[in-house]
Order: sequence, then structure tokens, then C-alpha cells
Amino acid sequence: GFRFNGTPDGIGVIDNGTTLRVLVNHEFANTVGVARAHGSKGSYVSDLVIDKATLAVVSGGDFLKSANDLYLANTAGTAWTNGTTTAFSRFCSGDLAAATAFKTTTAGYDGRIYLTGEETGAEGRAFAHIVTGAEAGRVYELPSLGNLSFENILANSKEQAKTVAIALDDSTVDGQVYVYVGTKAATGNAVEKAGLAGGKLFGVKVGTGTTPAQEVADLTKPTETGLALTNGSGSFSLVDLGDVKGKTGAELNTASSTAAVTNFNRPEDGAWSLDGKTFYFATTASTTTASRLWALEFTDSANPEKGGTIKMLLNGSEGQLMFDNITVGSDGNIILQEDPGANDRVAKIWSYNISSANLTEIAQHDPALFSGPNKITNDEESSGVVEVTSFLNGTSKFSYYLVADQIHKTVSDPAEQVEMGQLSLMAVPKVVITPGTVAGIELATPGVSSPGFEKYFPGVTGLDSVFEAYTKDLRYANLQDRGFLDLNISKTQINAGFEYLKGIDPTTNQPTWERDTLITGANNSFKELLGFDTPLLKAKVSGLKISELFTIGEAIGSYIPTGTPDGMGAYLKDANTIRL
Repeated sequence: GFRFNGTPDGIGVIDNGTTLRVLVNHEFANTVGVARAHGSKGSYVSDLVIDKATLAVVSGGDFLKSANDLYLANTAGTAWTNGTTTAFSRFCSGDLAAATAFKTTTAGYDGRIYLTGEETGAEGRAFAHIVTGAEAGRVYELPSLGNLSFENILANSKEQAKTVAIALDDSTVDGQVYVYVGTKAATGNAVEKAGLAGGKLFGVKVGTGTTPAQEVADLTKPTETGLALTNGSGSFSLVDLGDVKGKTGAELNTASSTAAVTNFNRPEDGAWSLDGKTFYFATTASTTTASRLWALEFTDSANPEKGGTIKMLLNGSEGQLMFDNITVGSDGNIILQEDPGANDRVAKIWSYNISSANLTEIAQHDPALFSGPNKITNDEESSGVVEVTSFLNGTSKFSYYLVADQIHKTVSDPAEQVEMGQLSLMAVPKVVITPGTVAGIELATPGVSSPGFEKYFPGVTGLDSVFEAYTKDLRYANLQDRGFLDLNISKTQINAGFEYLKGIDPTTNQPTWERDTLITGANNSFKELLGFDTPLLKAKVSGLKISELFTIGEAIGSYIPTGTPDGMGAYLKDANTIRL
């Protein structure tokens, strides 16, 4: 049978109705593991089928079934031959872009393509796994994307004649960000049709210097980047490196330096915005330097050669350490994972809201397993991540992600499995507000607006009838099972429908609201609405819930109960009321 082995990383998912087809990279060096279906040891891609209802893995196998399906490029990068095996090394993150990334109505490849590359130094290779369509099952080397230490290759899903993909060079200190631009074709093999062959490679250059700008990541001065930015923002251009398919990685690196391509501090994973106009990427840095989140806002995403604006969204001082893989969710949040290496830091997962610029820690590895004297190891990382909300009929309250974990600990069968690892499903509440931040409450009071609220959602209109609600122990802005909020609301504000701010639509840049309940009241001033106060008791066993009903100091009409409550008696007054 098939075994799901260790060091899982990049993930791609296709919806097959009642099941999900899940592709998962295994980041093995080219000398470890056992010979795979194509005849060599090393890195490979698992091809799994997962039942949606039960989340059981129904079947699994290697994506690449035979060396006959492997098409390697010649030295000049001008032709491909199959039938010869190769040992892949360290497939890291991966990207399964929408079909529109590689197909228009008149040209391109009609099928899905999974992109990944080798993170193995300057001579790492890029590969296209043909997932569906006429050439499904084949794997092509992509020499036109160059040789470098690939973390990932992210194709823009916008339907257009050009094929645009960004490659991230995960080199320590002096890594580059490259933009490949090709042209879709009506003839040729799968990658030629898809525009992944014969194009040009461009390097991202920040500023106008004649030597490569080097990112500075000093945690004691996190706003100083060494890139001559103003308030964390500046311009970038794309330097034309030409057709690089005949160049070695060392030659590409030299050409990049000569052209003053910017050196970032370990460019890691990235993801396109939903509208395809902005590319987000993380720089990992180290345990003692600033790990950051960046945005490349293209002037014209259909013609990326025009460059655009680079913005530093997180400067490294916000609590994160060594960002790894990322993805942009449909709810307007960027999920960022950590790889702190073999250090005594329990690896975390973060959510960055694009509209509000809030960074929230949403998960971490279990401290009982990865810290202290009985730990499995202190070398764990949260690695691959991909959203599957629409595939799982996600409700308006949760976003769903498949998450890969790499646990760098030898297993009982190291020959095949190499290391430990896990594939998980993570459900994230769509509105996550951390203590001390602002929750949006719509109270249907037309014409009443809070200008102060707008600063949290710059450029967003339609926030009339909103007032600011400052939180104490708020975790989720929802009245149901997701947390509690302290508010002071006057009588004139409460005879209305209550809605919570669901998020900001990334396409229209407008707020979206979700109705929760109808609030009525007659008090001139009170502090509690349907359990808004934080309970004084906290659960100590899993599953136990405590809801605050009434807090001394509040009024019930003209009646104000006094303190020191004690003994109680209760009976069911009617179907909907308890007398206490």
C-alpha cells in the first residue's frame, strides 16, 4: 500500500465533488528516502484522495508514475526528453493556480498545472506537474524560469495572453524575487501552450541604485530596511534579464547582481491577491533578525514589466519569528506560518488582515509536545497551507485551510518515511479581533458615522452607522459561541438590528455585514447586551462553556439589583422563560 511519508510541504487541491484531490510535496534531499515510482530517491509529490464528509484519505500514490512521464530539458533548455529518471531535491512550497493562469479562449493549455521547484542552492530546477487535461500525469522541467533556490513559483490566475509567474529565491541574506513573463500559445506541448517556455525573466529592483540594494533586517531598528523606503513604501522596477534558459544558476546570480536586482533576507513564500494586482511575500530572516511581510502592487498586472510600488506591511517587530509559507484567504486575511528552526520557540500560525493591518496569532504547535524536557523535538515548523473553504461548503463563519506540518525528528522507518509530519484541516473564524483592537458594530442608525473607525479600514467607504467598540477580553466579534465584548450603548442606539462586521470584500473594497439578532431595550444606559460581558469564571476542562447573564451594576428597567448574589431557585415559567 501507499504510505504518506514525512516532511510534507507545498499543497495543491482540486475539488472532485464528494472528494478532494490533494497534491503534497515531500521536501526530501535527493539522497534520502526510497526509490519512488519514477525510479529515484529524493523529493516527490504525493497524490491523495480525501473524502469530504469523513476527511478520510481514500487513496494515495506518487504523482509521477514513471520516468516515461518525466520530461527533462537539455542543457540549452531548447528541448525535452523523457524516459530518464532524476533525483529531485527539496520540493518546498507549491502552487496550483486556477486554469485561467494558463489558458485563454484562443490559446494556452486546457488543464490545471502544479508548479514547484527545488530549494537546493543556485542550481535548483523548476517543474510543472500537469494535473489535468490531455497531458495529465506528466512532469516538465522549466528552464525558462531559471535555476535558483526555489521556495515557490506563483502564477497569476488572471486570464490574459501573457503568463506571469513569480519565483522566490530562498537564499540566505541575498535572495531575489523574480518575475517570469511568457506568452500563451495555441500549439506545442503543455508547458509551451501554457506560456511557461520561451519567455523572459525579470528581477525585482527596489529604487534606482546601480548596485544591488541589500535588505537590512535589524530587529532593534525594524523600520530601517536599507531599501530607501519612505514610511515603508517605495517604487520597484523589473530588470530585464532576458531569456535565461541556457544559463546556470551561478550565471543568473551574476547577471542579477550586475543589473542591481535587490537582495532580500531570504524571500520565502508568496501569494497573489484575489484580483491579481498585488503580490504578497514573506522574508524569513533568522531568529535574531526581522521577518517581514511585503506587498508588490503592480502598476499594470497585465504588463508587469511596468513595475509598481513595494510596501512593507509588517516590519518584524510585531511578534512573529521566521515566516515560512503563506496564502491569501478569500476572507481578506493572509495566513502566515512560522519555521523557527531548531530553536526553543514553539512554531505559530498568524493571520494578517489586509484591510485593518492587524496581525493575530491564531494557532501554535502544542507546547506539551514541542517544549520542555519531554518534547518530541524543538525543530518543528508549520509549512504548506492552502484554502479549501469553497470546496467544503464553508459557512460564513469559518475559513478552512489544509495545513502541512514538518516535524524534523527521525521516525521508526527512516529509510522511507525519513521524518515525522502531518496534514491537518484548520477552521478559522472569519472575524478575529484581538484584545485591545476594534470591533465593528452596525446599529442601523443612518447618517451616524464614526470617523475614527475609518482609520482601521483606510479607503473603505460604506462604514456609516458604525461606532467604535473598544474591547477588553474580546476574541471573536460574534454574539454566538465565539466570544464576548464589553460595550457601553445608550438607549437611542439599541432599538435596531445587530450586525457584526464580517470583513472587507477584497474585490469591491466594501464592508460586508452579517445579521446576528434583533436588539431592543428601554434602559437609558447599560453595559450588557445578550451576554456581552466577559464571564468571571473560566473553563478548566475541554468543552465546558460559561455564559455571563447579568453583572452587578446593570439596571433592569428602573430596578437595580444589589451585589453578593448567593442561593438560587428556578423553574420553567413558560416555553421560552426561566424564572430565577
